[in-house]
Amino acid sequence: MLLHRRVSAVDLAPRRSGKATLMLLLSLPIMMLAMGMAFYAAELVETRTLLRNDTDAAALAAVQSLVDDRLLLGNPNTMLQLLNDPVNGARVNAQRYAQLNLVFGEGLNLDANLANDPDGDIVVGTLALPREKTFLLPDFTKKNDPEWLSINAVRVTGRCADARPDGPVGLHGGPLLSRMPNDAVAVSTATLDRFVVGLRPMGLQPMPLCPLALFVHPSGNFRHCWEYNVEKRLGPDEFRVQPNGAYYRIVNGGDGLHEMDVFLGTNQQNSPGSKAGSSDLNQQLRQGQFNVCLLQLGTSRMEDVASQIMYGVYPYQLSQLGGQLLLGPGNWLEVNGTPWGPSSNSEGGQQLQTALKWLQSTGVPRLWPCFSSFDKGTNNPVLCGFVAARVVATPDVSNKGGGIHFSIQPCMMATATAITDPARTGIGIAKLPNPYICKVRLVE
Repeated sequence: MLLHRRVSAVDLAPRRSGKATLMLLLSLPIMMLAMGMAFYAAELVETRTLLRNDTDAAALAAVQSLVDDRLLLGNPNTMLQLLNDPVNGARVNAQRYAQLNLVFGEGLNLDANLANDPDGDIVVGTLALPREKTFLLPDFTKKNDPEWLSINAVRVTGRCADARPDGPVGLHGGPLLSRMPNDAVAVSTATLDRFVVGLRPMGLQPMPLCPLALFVHPSGNFRHCWEYNVEKRLGPDEFRVQPNGAYYRIVNGGDGLHEMDVFLGTNQQNSPGSKAGSSDLNQQLRQGQFNVCLLQLGTSRMEDVASQIMYGVYPYQLSQLGGQLLLGPGNWLEVNGTPWGPSSNSEGGQQLQTALKWLQSTGVPRLWPCFSSFDKGTNNPVLCGFVAARVVATPDVSNKGGGIHFSIQPCMMATATAITDPARTGIGIAKLPNPYICKVRLVE
């Protein structure tokens, strides 16, 4: 008689458990290896991102140091001072920002590279175009070389390696996820893009644009145009600008940057909202009856215009222009405006004078549209470019009547609101590249 024993699941449990344990032990090294590779890959990406952020900040800070009014004087040695100043020069600022932006809790140490070795940590040079790949190095062996004034880019290389003060980066990738030394390199190049063809507010913030268009003429033959006073340096030179905390102080004494006297028309037969024929306006413009136009950017109320002078132009005020002030393909743009301003002793005139005095008291730079003529059909001013300037004088004529007039001094200004297009160079009379306005941007 054969006896059969029923085998229960409980009897097989130890065998199955043993097999599972064996499989787990065999797969554990593979799991550890996969985990280590995952940790390593994640930290490697993070390291490269942090290092790139560090070099981006350093390059941007360095090239921003080259936005300085003194460069408008055309002295090449000024560029050397801006590059190598031990307190606030481009190289020092690059080092400072590299230390402030941490890579795994440590600041990045950059060598100043005063010799400007092309393989150094901080290299200055020139990019002919903002997206140009050829980085041209200046020849610092020469003395007072005018080519130095073309320097517009800074390349920063951040390195974490054995031969560097920071050493390699320790990433989890060794046995039992121990840290292993790894080299890391990041390169960032920042430049000043001066091919400005328009301005666009950032988000909902106002852009620092003064709604007063200045008269320009390429010949510079008119005594009341920008070129005659500023670029030919035939205007007065009576003021200079000194830093004053977050603002600036305007003081007496020339600095080589010549001013332009600006004045609205005072033809009593024309109110601020009326217009003469365009031929009359163009003739009066050349005769010097005015050299500025009051632009009507979303408003014609003097109270609103005064607010724009002080605080800038908001996006909604440019809605009729597509939310921006952009020159057309021919580098011109017709905008509503008039050369006739309110009397200085009127309510509107006093509002404008108060706004201009505020600009003078703070010394803050402003973007200014430029125009050269009036449209024959609409009698509106035709914009043809942009400059940057500070208000340095606002004579008090409120008790004397007459028109609004003030003085401005050219300056150099970097703004994120700038719209740039190198392809527009040589079209119309727009100043491209623009010596006064630029946009700081990363190239790589």
